[in-house]
Amino acid sequence: ADRYTEGDSDCRPPGRLLPVADTAMDFRTARALGDAIHSEEDCVRFYGGYDSNFVLSGAPAAVLCAPESGISMTVTTDQPGIQVYTSNSLTPRAGKGGAAYGLHSGVCLETQHFPDAIHHPEWPSCVLRAGEQRRQALDYAVAHAQLQRLLVFVVRIRDHMQPHQRAGDGGAAPARPAGGAERHAQREQQGY
Repeated sequence: ADRYTEGDSDCRPPGRLLPVADTAMDFRTARALGDAIHSEEDCVRFYGGYDSNFVLSGAPAAVLCAPESGISMTVTTDQPGIQVYTSNSLTPRAGKGGAAYGLHSGVCLETQHFPDAIHHPEWPSCVLRAGEQRRQALDYAVAHAQLQRLLVFVVRIRDHMQPHQRAGDGGAAPARPAGGAERHAQREQQGY
């Protein structure tokens, strides 16, 4: 991403899309998330780490790599933004195999419309009007360097959002999520 949505100390975007160049937000070339997680720049300092929306300009949306394990994850989406959150308020806890987790022990990648887009008509619209449908695509692909092949783990999430319907207004009930066999059949039809 070349830009990100500016946020104030309350995580509200005042409406500016700022360039990432020469800031703690610049991930146009690969580098560790921790390299600037304690930066004094407002874009990081306000939140105690990363909690910002990046303006996507192409695919992939993000690539995370763990050199120690050789595992990587690639995220692609049709959404205009991706929120990167680095567990800025995670309290200490024990994990699997006795691992200790705490502040900045995880990262969330949330594909989305820009925060507060409803109040910024110059941004991609997040409005869904009565009778309209919106479809969103999100793919996670996980690979392992030592195996030198893609693990059989590709998840495709498709949200079918419809306007809120009140009980008794004649609207159809929301579709139930596909069960395991149905999901498998859908994946095969989509080439997964």
